[in-house]
Amino acid sequence: MRLPAALPHLFTGLRIAAPGAVIAALIAEYFGGLQHGLGSRITSAAAATAYPRAWAYVTAAMVLGLLFLAVVLLLEQLTRRPRTTSRRTK
Repeated sequence: MRLPAALPHLFTGLRIAAPGAVIAALIAEYFGGLQHGLGSRITSAAAATAYPRAWAYVTAAMVLGLLFLAVVLLLEQLTRRPRTTSRRTK
């Protein structure tokens, strides 16, 4: 297996998995995981009818997912080979 040839496929998978990991962690916390995570805080804020705080936690989760995606995109840009442009001569 050649790693440079596999990098586009690797980063495609990472682009899908990075925000998905945040969603999976929120769902796990929602159903009784850690008690200090964003998922449980969203649940407790909504149960206490503190809806602005619950939406603030949802917004923080969205920003966290976008941050994970941005890190993957940055790593992809750093590992991408520069394209060679071929110029046709007349």
